[in-house]
Amino acid sequence: MSVKIITAAIFSFALLTLSSGAQAFMTYEFLTDSPQAYMKDADYKLLSQTLDDLLDNGKDGAIKSWKNPATHNAGSLKVLLSYHDGNLNCRRVGFLLKSANKLKTQSTFNLCKIDNQWTIKDGPAKSFTDEDWKLFNSAAQEALSTQKDGSIKNWKNEKTGNSGAFKLISTPSVEGRQCRVVNISIATSKPETAESTMTLCKEKDGAWSNAAESADTTATRK
Repeated sequence: MSVKIITAAIFSFALLTLSSGAQAFMTYEFLTDSPQAYMKDADYKLLSQTLDDLLDNGKDGAIKSWKNPATHNAGSLKVLLSYHDGNLNCRRVGFLLKSANKLKTQSTFNLCKIDNQWTIKDGPAKSFTDEDWKLFNSAAQEALSTQKDGSIKNWKNEKTGNSGAFKLISTPSVEGRQCRVVNISIATSKPETAESTMTLCKEKDGAWSNAAESADTTATRK
């Protein structure tokens, strides 16, 4: 399983791999380019409106939900905490997205208000080396292919201090494919952390891909 497969699978984990300053400081409008196969423009508009309102007006612990009656896609957002990064006002937010066919993705990340816009802060993977990603991929393959539900596969690069873990949550069957629900977390030596929970399914070529994205690709090929 390659980093490309994982980062293309779901917007929440793509966030973890942002590497350049330009990417790191884009606003959450980037969500319209996420690979959430069943999300439409109208869904992202509702998501953005809900996020704006929550970040500007919600107290820590506040939860706001949204749902598109036309597509039946929905989600909820929760402010986990507020903090300052230098002179910036920042908030840590939990995201839950639910597609009409009951697939779910969860993610937690930080946003800071810059030039009156809520902006995603650079993720910890910006400092990952090629060796870090090699260890990441090796651990991912072992976790998804051999580990039992409830087990945790850890990895760490002793040279850089960067590390991560794969926690296997369940093994569902999605449209006849073998799938794993897995929580993926990464951390740097500073430390900076990020995590995401997703459903990955094994394809005929042995690669693991996001359940929603791979299902949409299969449907397109027919």
